[in-house]
Amino acid sequence: MVDAILPNLLPYTIGTPGCLGFAEWNGRAMTDNAPEVMFSFATNTPFTLGITKESVTSNPSRTFPYVPAAS
Repeated sequence: MVDAILPNLLPYTIGTPGCLGFAEWNGRAMTDNAPEVMFSFATNTPFTLGITKESVTSNPSRTFPYVPAAS
C-alpha cells in the first residue's frame, strides 16, 4: 500500500497513453489531476474536485520545466 501512495516511480507501459486515475495508474499525463487521485486513496472512493483536463487553458510546453508561455 505504501508503494501506491508514495511511489519512487510511477509504472508506465511504453506505447500507451499516460493515465493517473482512481482505477488505473499508467504513468501520468501532464494535465492529470494528481491531488484528486491522492484524495481518492484517502477516502477509498472516487473523489472529484471538478477540475478536468479541459480546465487547463494552456497546454504544457514540450520542454522542461513544461510551464506554458505567458499569454
